[in-house]
Amino acid sequence: MANSSTAKKLTRPGASSARRYGLAFVSVTGALLLELLFHHFNLPHPFAAFAQSGIAITFWYAGTKPGIVAVLLSSLIRGFIVEGQAAASLALCITWCFCSLPSS
Repeated sequence: MANSSTAKKLTRPGASSARRYGLAFVSVTGALLLELLFHHFNLPHPFAAFAQSGIAITFWYAGTKPGIVAVLLSSLIRGFIVEGQAAASLALCITWCFCSLPSS
């Protein structure tokens, strides 16, 4: 699967970082739009499943750093919009960022 033309375009050295980070924003936004669509039709709210799919796609095609951006975006969206717990989500996100930094 990693030999697909899309993966080759995104992972080659000359690939624009805007395209790679754009994939993170697009995939998480797509998950949010699907969540809002499901909410409109009073269906179960599987934002976590949609967000995990977007995160996996971002890690697979764009790399590690855009994947981490997708994780942070989806956690913030889940906290602010889906769950309505802005403070807890922001604290979790900041804690995760500091814990994932390499130690000197």
